[in-house]
Amino acid sequence: MATIKEALAQKIPAWRDEIGKLVKEHGDKKISDVTVAQAYGGMRGVKGLVCDTSEVPPDVGLVIRGIPCKDVTEKLPEEILWLLLTGEYPDAASLKGLQAE
Repeated sequence: MATIKEALAQKIPAWRDEIGKLVKEHGDKKISDVTVAQAYGGMRGVKGLVCDTSEVPPDVGLVIRGIPCKDVTEKLPEEILWLLLTGEYPDAASLKGLQAE
């Protein structure tokens, strides 16, 4: 059983290194061009932010950590929180520990 703090302590250093390497190698590369209409239209179709937790493809809808929203509707809120924070579902013991917290 891992606590959420322990799970994140294991994952964050690798994520930090991966992002640092990406920025160092590609930090000066252009991502997209934006029109005034796109800016006023809610940035639709514009890559303007990296979001590791979710995306909203127009043909699929909300996808959380690679899982379509329709596939997480039966999960508990604590399971979704763990998924959002760590990228995976908690095991039974970790879920119970998170609920106790």
